Amino acid sequence: MPAMSLPPGPRLPRLLQVLAPLRDPTGFWDSCARRYGPTWTWRPLGFGEWVYFSDPEVNREIFTGDPEVFRAGLGRSALGPIFGTGLLGANSLLLLEGAKHLRHRRILLPPFHGERIEAYARVMAESVTRAMATWPLGQPIALYHRFEEITLEVIMRTVFGLEAGPAHARLTHLLVDLLKIAYSPALWLMPILSTRARFGPWGRFYRLAAEIDRIIYDEIAARRAAGAAGEDILSLILAARDEDGQALSDTEIRDELVTMLIAGHDSTATALAWTFELVLAAPEVQARLEAEIDAVAGDGVFDRARLGQLEYCDAVIKESLRLQPPVPGCVRELAAPAKLGGYELPAGTRVLASAWLTQRRPDIYPDPLRFDPDRFLGVKPDPYAWLPFGTGLRGCIGTAYSLFEMKVVLATALSLARVRRAPGPRARPRLHEVMLVPSTGTMAILDGWKRQP
Repeated sequence: MPAMSLPPGPRLPRLLQVLAPLRDPTGFWDSCARRYGPTWTWRPLGFGEWVYFSDPEVNREIFTGDPEVFRAGLGRSALGPIFGTGLLGANSLLLLEGAKHLRHRRILLPPFHGERIEAYARVMAESVTRAMATWPLGQPIALYHRFEEITLEVIMRTVFGLEAGPAHARLTHLLVDLLKIAYSPALWLMPILSTRARFGPWGRFYRLAAEIDRIIYDEIAARRAAGAAGEDILSLILAARDEDGQALSDTEIRDELVTMLIAGHDSTATALAWTFELVLAAPEVQARLEAEIDAVAGDGVFDRARLGQLEYCDAVIKESLRLQPPVPGCVRELAAPAKLGGYELPAGTRVLASAWLTQRRPDIYPDPLRFDPDRFLGVKPDPYAWLPFGTGLRGCIGTAYSLFEMKVVLATALSLARVRRAPGPRARPRLHEVMLVPSTGTMAILDGWKRQP
């Protein structure tokens, strides 16, 4: 199939096409969309051809297309050291295809929905309260890094069932160190070397990963020996069986736990940081949000009933995820030629449903750059026009968990303290591995307590 079947795109040398989005990712995407329209091709050196789409109808075709053709696992191999070095493992839900993917998804999905996640509200609120008690008053702090600590703490307690202790502290320390290396440009820009080298940052990366594995396998063995009778997600997974009565193996569980650790805490921390960035810059939104939260806060315990009353809070979160999606798009790699958006695309092409571009289309969201939570009051988002978590059979299994956690954290934090934006520039999106994080870290100041943490 001829290369001319690909849509037009920037004609920069391929090396510069790698570097351009690293410097200013959203500026690069926006300029391409303005010049080439809703469909265009990116040709980065060493990463093949990527076709970007922002039409909800084409997004629907990508998400509902034949999974044997639209392969998600293959596309992940181009996304840097976390996906490319085997850290997640071959059994990660992000990398699996076909029947194995469906089997894992069916086993993993129940603990992340309904009453299961609602039972974690207390743990989430406790983690926020405990962390905020250590935050200084009257001084600028970077909320992004504070939320990273909170969401990692929440995962340790809800997924692993690890309360404060040696295993909790050691695993947290190792993971933080490993992610610092994994997110470094040295590994991201040299994926081939990073999968083979055992020296410098690559060697340290593998040594940290091996130690994390030892802790996780020890914890799995201890839970199996004790009967795994807990309410944390690890215990529920250990007890789960597929339709044939088979459990996941230790290796399969390890791979899924690492995926939850890496994908779960950083994406939610990023989403929370962007939500505060937007709310603190919009006084009317902040006042309305705080009035709703204060009206139902009571003793600060946000149970299911109270959370259900926070309709504007829910709309604020959805609008934040529209305007600043942490993960800017969902990628598939074509295992066979396919017609998409009017183009005949060859096998091997990576097709990307761009959350960033789709969610900023003025024909879908009028005045799209305005932060307006009223868009989502009493409105269910179109799954192909609002896709911060993807959708369909490969949509994030932690969507409900993440939205629930964001609501608990946002409500708890704003019921505890008076928060305002710190002086300084507004944050811009910065590419951090596969996520768009706020460049400033979302700088804020706590002016005082509404109630003592």
